[in-house]
Amino acid sequence: MDETRSVSVIFFLVGLGLLAQYLYVHTFWSFVHLLFYTELMTISIKENGGLKTLISALDKWATEYVTQRKDELFVG
Repeated sequence: MDETRSVSVIFFLVGLGLLAQYLYVHTFWSFVHLLFYTELMTISIKENGGLKTLISALDKWATEYVTQRKDELFVG
């Protein structure tokens, strides 16, 4: 009975570690990338001005994001 319980605890801890790694990779780094691109768009709008710059920056970000997600889906 004790061996079964210890094996269950080990599997639970491994699962918890995998969940933490998944959340770190997908949530934290997506947030960092979003902040990075937001800062780039802000700088670009301040330097060049205008709605056209904002739309092109959003289009570039969306294209890169969709390409990255597509690659992740088909590789994994």
